[in-house]
Amino acid sequence: MAARGGGGRIGQSIRAGLITTSSIIQTQNRTVIADAAEAGARVAWAIPDHVWFDGADGAEVRVAMTVIAKNPGSARLVTVEKVERVRGEVPVVREIRVPALNEDLSAHADVAGAARVPLRANAGLMSFGFMLNGPGFILEPTEAESLLAADEAHREVIRRYRNGRDLAQGARGVYLIDFGLRTEEEARRYPVLFDIVRTRVKPSRDAARRPGV
Repeated sequence: MAARGGGGRIGQSIRAGLITTSSIIQTQNRTVIADAAEAGARVAWAIPDHVWFDGADGAEVRVAMTVIAKNPGSARLVTVEKVERVRGEVPVVREIRVPALNEDLSAHADVAGAARVPLRANAGLMSFGFMLNGPGFILEPTEAESLLAADEAHREVIRRYRNGRDLAQGARGVYLIDFGLRTEEEARRYPVLFDIVRTRVKPSRDAARRPGV
């Protein structure tokens, strides 16, 4: 903690240096920077990603070096060369001065901050989004391809299915029986698919304690 003429007394410190892991920019960690900003101490200088290496047999981690100051007039963002081992000084490849840095130590539009601002268009609205509520609607690739080949009309209801795990870990290639907003009478126009849903989904729905689950 650096102080100017105050000997480190409470209320006299005007600048502080932080060395943290580079995960400080992640959502759950950057509250440190957000809390400091609410108290009037904003980021004045930062290297978000720098190698930290301690000796030949030491551990290597990525760290963030950050300076916060009381109401700084501007901020500097420094980018250094990504190296695996520190041998002397790490070269600076870019340095920019901006009016302010964001909580995630970025200098572009404050995307992280904007995510906390509610959309006015959503006022008074609520939705859980798409909820499958059980695996009974899911078809394995082989079964889905067989059903699609058996009846061209099935293409109106059978769709490819992707969830967050598919996007993060690789698509499973599964399909989904999706009757959408069709009534029961309309769904019965696809008798084979209707029977699959009735066999795999209806028993668990009948046993559900809450209506609509």
